[in-house]
Amino acid sequence: MLEGIPGKKSIIQFTSGITQTGEENRSELIAATNSANRSNVSIYSVDSHGLMTATPGGDASTGASGGNAMFTGATVVSQSQSRQDARDTLATLAGDTGGRTFFDVGDFGKVFQSVQSDTSGYYLVGYYSTNAATDGSWRRVHVKIDPLPAGVRIRAREGYYAPKNFGIFTTEDRERQLEQAFQSETPEVELPVAVETSQFRLNAKQVFVPIDAKIAPSALQWAQKRGSRETAFDFAAEVRDAKSNRVVGALRDTITVKIDAEHFQDIQQHSLVYQGGIVLAPGEYKLKFLARENESGRIGTFEEKLSLAPPQTDHLQVSSMLLSSQVEAVQNTAQIKTQALAQDAKLKSSPLDVGGERIIPSVTRVFTGDQTLYVFFQAYAPEKADANSLRAGLVFFRNGQRLSDTPMVTPTEYDEKTRTASFRLSLPLAMLNAGRYTVQAIVVDAGTSYAAFARNYFALRPTPKPAASVSIPPPPTD
Repeated sequence: MLEGIPGKKSIIQFTSGITQTGEENRSELIAATNSANRSNVSIYSVDSHGLMTATPGGDASTGASGGNAMFTGATVVSQSQSRQDARDTLATLAGDTGGRTFFDVGDFGKVFQSVQSDTSGYYLVGYYSTNAATDGSWRRVHVKIDPLPAGVRIRAREGYYAPKNFGIFTTEDRERQLEQAFQSETPEVELPVAVETSQFRLNAKQVFVPIDAKIAPSALQWAQKRGSRETAFDFAAEVRDAKSNRVVGALRDTITVKIDAEHFQDIQQHSLVYQGGIVLAPGEYKLKFLARENESGRIGTFEEKLSLAPPQTDHLQVSSMLLSSQVEAVQNTAQIKTQALAQDAKLKSSPLDVGGERIIPSVTRVFTGDQTLYVFFQAYAPEKADANSLRAGLVFFRNGQRLSDTPMVTPTEYDEKTRTASFRLSLPLAMLNAGRYTVQAIVVDAGTSYAAFARNYFALRPTPKPAASVSIPPPPTD
């Protein structure tokens, strides 16, 4: 938070100590030191006990020691060691960031005077390291002046932690990386990722928000393992209330993709698509989605505002409209292993599953003429409407001109309890010319004035021509 403020900054921390030693919280200690040094922040730790005399064996709040520890001095040694352990991490954090520690000080006014003196004048020295190792090790830095004037003492940061290769990250390091990516206001673009969200009502108080992410296989690094290629991903989403900025929902998935040699070339021609989702109440939100490839540690982030309107029981309403060129059976293949870490954000069945099949949304919505277009949406019938009479159809526009319509059809599925009608329509794209299109879904309640509309957009490319075969004549013979 202080990084954008120019000059040296100081944080004065009043604390009674840290129970964990530097070994128990090494990952957090390194992260805090690196963050402070990058932001030119020095940490000054002050023992909030002030000047304190320790009672041998502990005060009245401490139970008496058993055995002969009181008489051999072991109790006093243990008491002193425990207090020193609580100070060690504070001293390390202060020393590594160019600050100081103040222990057994009764006048805190002198602490502020010392910090003010340190920031009244200083030198900022930088250099380029010739050590290219990314092992995360501590690199000590020694600053000296030759000759050193009489009465002058040098106090500087004692060193820094080297960059760390993702391959040697600990579990704490990986979690810290994700946490920093969520907190950063700067987008992460190392891993190109395209994301699309949509909305489907579950009931009057809940809306299911599918989150679909697309990653190009050419941007991935695959590990060669026992004759197959393997890579793993972490997907995470965080939803905050637009007004309070409080986290109201989160999603976390880890997915491993293992492709045998036979199918590896095929998958290189298609994008990898992740499908997740989260359940929210109607309202205004901010969504941040993150994808990390666990072979190289590269991260891509995506941010979007979500506006989930409350239901209107006296109106016919329509969900988002999904476009796709792929429908598959609802099952996990042996080559994809998922591990959901946020079960509260999951559903037993997705609204995208109809008749044992799941529509795979097209995130980029770019199709070719040899594909079939699948369109999926839901309609929510008002209380006074006859849900059995709902009908829906599609209208295609190009350059503002109406080109064609599909026949009005009945719902593919209907949920009597929630009064939800699911429609899935399909048509071959060979009937359309290449270009950019607007497709509009029209839902009506036959015989009444109820009607609702939804729109989406897509681009249609010409059907790719097959590669021309080249005949190579045989070499001449004698």
